[in-house]
Amino acid sequence: MGSVTFEHPWWLIGLIPVIPYVLYFARHNYPNFTRGRWLLSVFLRTLVLALCFLSISGPVLTLKRDVRAAVVLFDVSDSVNKAEKETALKTIEQIQEKKKKTLISLVLFAGKPVLVAPPTDKLEITPELRRKIFHRSEEKRIKKRITELEKDLTEETKKEIVKLEAELAAITKWKAEADTKHTDLHAALQLGRSVFPEASRKHLVLFTDGLENLGEALREAPVLAGHGVKLKLVPVKRKMAGEVVASELILPVQVKKKQPFDAEIHVSSNVETPVEVTLFRNKYRLARKTFDLKEGKNILVFPRIQLREGFHEFEARLKPEKDTRFENNVARGVVLVRGKPKILYVEGEYSEAHYLEDALAGEEIEVHTRPSSGMPSELNDLLNYDGIILSNVPADRLSHETMDLIRIYVEEMGGGFIMLGGDNSFGLGGYYKTPIEKILPVRMPISKTIEKPNLALCLVIDRSGSMSGDKIELAKEAARSSTEVLRQNDRVGVVAFDSEARWVVPMTFAGEQSFISDKISRLTAGGGTHIYPALNLADKALIMETAKRKHIILLSDGQTEGGGYIGLARRIVSNGITISTVGIGRDADRRLLKVIASQGEGIAYFTNDFASIPQIFVKETMRASKSMLIEEPFQPILTKVDPILEGIDIENAPFLMGYVATTPKSRAKMILVSHRGDPIMARWRYGLGQTLAFTSNPKKWSMDWWDWDYFSKFWTQIIRAVIRTEEASAIDQEAGIAIRDRKGKLTLDVRDLAGLFMDELDIEVSLVGTAGSDGSENKLDIIQTAPGMYESEFPLGEYGEFRRLMIMEKDKGEVLDSQVIAIIQSYSPEFRTFAVDEEKLIELARTSKGEYEPTAEQIVTFTGDIPERPVATWYWWLILALLLLPVDIALRRLS
Repeated sequence: MGSVTFEHPWWLIGLIPVIPYVLYFARHNYPNFTRGRWLLSVFLRTLVLALCFLSISGPVLTLKRDVRAAVVLFDVSDSVNKAEKETALKTIEQIQEKKKKTLISLVLFAGKPVLVAPPTDKLEITPELRRKIFHRSEEKRIKKRITELEKDLTEETKKEIVKLEAELAAITKWKAEADTKHTDLHAALQLGRSVFPEASRKHLVLFTDGLENLGEALREAPVLAGHGVKLKLVPVKRKMAGEVVASELILPVQVKKKQPFDAEIHVSSNVETPVEVTLFRNKYRLARKTFDLKEGKNILVFPRIQLREGFHEFEARLKPEKDTRFENNVARGVVLVRGKPKILYVEGEYSEAHYLEDALAGEEIEVHTRPSSGMPSELNDLLNYDGIILSNVPADRLSHETMDLIRIYVEEMGGGFIMLGGDNSFGLGGYYKTPIEKILPVRMPISKTIEKPNLALCLVIDRSGSMSGDKIELAKEAARSSTEVLRQNDRVGVVAFDSEARWVVPMTFAGEQSFISDKISRLTAGGGTHIYPALNLADKALIMETAKRKHIILLSDGQTEGGGYIGLARRIVSNGITISTVGIGRDADRRLLKVIASQGEGIAYFTNDFASIPQIFVKETMRASKSMLIEEPFQPILTKVDPILEGIDIENAPFLMGYVATTPKSRAKMILVSHRGDPIMARWRYGLGQTLAFTSNPKKWSMDWWDWDYFSKFWTQIIRAVIRTEEASAIDQEAGIAIRDRKGKLTLDVRDLAGLFMDELDIEVSLVGTAGSDGSENKLDIIQTAPGMYESEFPLGEYGEFRRLMIMEKDKGEVLDSQVIAIIQSYSPEFRTFAVDEEKLIELARTSKGEYEPTAEQIVTFTGDIPERPVATWYWWLILALLLLPVDIALRRLS
């Protein structure tokens, strides 16, 4: 038992008048009590009041109880190998054997710490914990086992594969949760310190290799000492086998066409060994050489490389004779070679691409024509071009990721983008609510009234059990998007089917958006698949509609029951109703859906990309309604004089035969409009790039333009106005990027156009945008370090490849120069260093007043004073007073 103190001791003075007051009160109010009863009443009343005053004074009882707690911090980052983790686990077992009534907690950490076992008498390393600790080796084991099982598929092996895939998904989730590609000792120490029970003797046991690449652990050391936490630091025991690390690939950021340059690979090695180095350019082998590495730092050179125009990605792969880890045997870099403008022309009707190609021939613009299947899926490939032309390519031919890549290319990299019209373009191509619509100066829905046939549309959606999860959610999104692009007086309904069919949205006006959206949101998946009753139900409803056009869109992902579909489709068509079908996934009944669409005078769509379902629905809805396709001759009208048409007699231009109706956005610059006032050509700046919409096209709607004297000049000037160009620079500068100690370092060698150093420049430098980012601008602090030389450091994000546009500008905002640069980390920083950082760990143990390399016995041997634990006891006395009060009242009131 310890001592007693009071938080508010002055309230104890109130005890002095308590006894006289009680005696006076009892003498005048209870004269008829017997002496025994009178004395008992005085005692109880005095005791109740005394307990109340005692409670108010805040008594605190200080206790000494020997609570011993050890929090184990276990480094599970990628840099710690399986053998090292096994050794750490054995040490934990030894600690448990010798723990001497110690509470043990376990924190697994890498880039982020996670408490996996709160304080307990016995720490159990479960199979789930082992998978988290040995995530890399477990992941390899599971993948290997799945590959073996897939060679001989049976019902049993399929079940085992499902189980293994679930384990693999759990490991992937864990790796993201703990961020195993990084190590943050600081965050781990902070969490470990917070786990200890109050008033305990605290040992923080740290198993690590000390290779932190996030945070600063030494900042936490004095905090640990101040909180009475003893750090027991156990470094992993690493056998130093041969290790070769590709530190970086040094390349110029930008060169001129055919300007030779050297590629330097900086390599660190702790052993003398030969190494074979293969240099790749844009994924194709460029050269291969063998070098002899010496111990320490090495510089390997591939001399006098010459390139054509474009954005070139280099990769150097090392194959050392003596090595331990392969992850750090690669280094990447990027070189931009400037030349004449290059255009990527993606044409949905590839055989008709020659019309635009012929117009641009001889105009010093290099045109690379591809079909829709040839759209690049990586930013590297897009950066080879100064502009992109997308002509009559439906949205379902492009993945959402590819469309977002185009947005990044325009918004963050300053690329140009032009969309040309056609029956598979703009709204008719299904681009409503896509990243492409976001960057264009026009919107897909039509805000004004246009005379066109109204539509009665019925969406027939499969809601069977196989549609659960993302499929049904995307189907609901597709249904909502389809109704949004209809006119207010169009009619729409939604039928859902499994083994039976039922109305989700009865036929109603498309203007009832809130009602329709609410009904669609309640759609769920479950049951079998039977298409016939659903089509029959839609047919009966559409027969009753008076719309000029009636259409059914059928969505299914599986095999259906029953037959008679050819007869049903023919009957529906005879009622003036058309049918299109959408099959999703590999299990869709492609043959049946094709037959239904063919007999239903519609189109059959098939996709394995579930995310494309909304675009397919929107495209088909707009095609069926014919609301956006305007096919009639007109002469484009110039609304605003623009340099883009300088020297072109647009007022006497030949007639165009059609266009896709769109609505201009508020900031768009309208240049040409139709006889109805719809946009024909509009442009605007989006982020760092420019985009242009030409809602007609240079093919079937522009036949009279082919012989027009200004046809070639028209398209040349449009493209030159939109594409990314190398602006006239007021300076001559070379930029360099290096990565050191988790930071990027930017160097600028700045000269005037005469080649003289430019000193004391009042400039700003910004890094704008990153692949996958929100395009935000990051201004850098820049200092001059030598004549004409300026430097800046900035933090790096995730490892991988980062492209940013660098802009140099004065305080006035005048752009001096801009260019695309690449900031690349070739692999996780976990593999950049191979030796345990003993120097840092020893310093961490010293500054925290802990121990370095303690034995298991020392880890559980607690020394020093037993901490005192203050316990507030005011409520004890108050509860006792409240319990005695009824007794006191009863004694005085009961006769």
